[in-house]
Amino acid sequence: MRAGRGGAAWAALALSAALAGCEGNTNNDSVAYFAVTRRASLNSDEVEANEVCSSPSISADGRFVAFASKATNLHPDDNDLQTDVFVRDLQTGRTILASRATDGAAPGAKANGDCFNPKLSADGRFVAFDSVATNLHPDDADATRDVFLRDLRTGMTLLVSRESAADPVAGPDGAKLTMKSIAPVLSADGRYVAFLYGDGSAAMFPVNVVLRDMQQRTLETVSINPFTGTSFGVDCQDPCISADGGHIAFTSIDDPMPPTACRQVFVRDLLAPTAVIASRASGAAGNIGNQASSRPALSSDGLWVAFESDATNLLDAGLDANSCRDIFVRNLGTHTTVRVSNANAGTESMGASYWPAISADGRYVAFVSQAANLVNGDTNGVADVFVRDTVGRTTVRASVRTYGSEANDASGVPALAADGVYAAFTSVATDLVEGDHNNTADIFVRGPLR
Repeated sequence: MRAGRGGAAWAALALSAALAGCEGNTNNDSVAYFAVTRRASLNSDEVEANEVCSSPSISADGRFVAFASKATNLHPDDNDLQTDVFVRDLQTGRTILASRATDGAAPGAKANGDCFNPKLSADGRFVAFDSVATNLHPDDADATRDVFLRDLRTGMTLLVSRESAADPVAGPDGAKLTMKSIAPVLSADGRYVAFLYGDGSAAMFPVNVVLRDMQQRTLETVSINPFTGTSFGVDCQDPCISADGGHIAFTSIDDPMPPTACRQVFVRDLLAPTAVIASRASGAAGNIGNQASSRPALSSDGLWVAFESDATNLLDAGLDANSCRDIFVRNLGTHTTVRVSNANAGTESMGASYWPAISADGRYVAFVSQAANLVNGDTNGVADVFVRDTVGRTTVRASVRTYGSEANDASGVPALAADGVYAAFTSVATDLVEGDHNNTADIFVRGPLR
């Protein structure tokens, strides 16, 4: 049957890799685990997407991958050029359209507006996304961008962008929010959804990070400034939530008055009244970053936070001399900050690194880098995806072909499975898998990485 063909093909490819060894491998991979690279942005008949695919999100076990795409051939119910959300089951080879209204006797109506920023729950059951569509929920008839949560098991689509349900006049679920809601992130079980909310009409707008409890039907602002004890007065960005839903990371301007304005990473323990600054050097009162930091990623318990930074003062004097953006990880319990965008020899990267993702235990960090000195044999001259083992202090390249040869074009936007064994990413390379002829960005998954 076709449903099982995708999984069987992957198993056969893994066996082929095992038998062949790692011929041509320039990626520091051991022949002991036979990593396989496969494409996720396919329809259920294994046909490649006919438009760009982006924003990958991967389930905890690496089986499911959500992504956004304008493609018109990924699902029979989608034949327009609007951006939609899809979920691919890498085990069965089935691709479903997730950006649709609640199912009835027939599948729910496809979204009539663009949908962005998909995020999967740990088991792949729930997918959150934001959309300007007006037909996804009966309580949403305007084109304001809102956050939705799709239950792929029951076929129900919920409106997340709501006030708390404390007011009985507002109905059982709370009134719909009036301003823009974007960039949702999910706790592992799908209960908590954090997202950006506010008036997006200005260049620096008062957007805060809010948290919706889908079980208790409450909404609270979680981006609380440690200096003022109130919500931030300028824009917050890059929301991130720990798997347990107890910690929220985000970025904001620590001082809104130029010329000292500098974006910092903050982490809020929801048991604490305010957030703390994470983009700082080692020590409870270590130097706060002297240049912008962004894109935080949290471990499952919120203890570890990875982020990218242009700051030059997060390490001891003289240790950050590459004049490039780097990836750092801070342990919020021990107050230590280390750089992870390093080569296997321990030397610093000779190119910008950005877009970190972190494993559940904080040990593995994926990131994008333009550096050519992180692994041996990096000669393609484009950005690649790497995974750093912070305990073993080794770096491997994930954006490579099954047998380890490098990609012929750029890759980015990594997402890591919970144990760090599988990495999803985007790439415009045409040689990562056989039969890539669409000349556009695709979604790939590589693993097991150890």
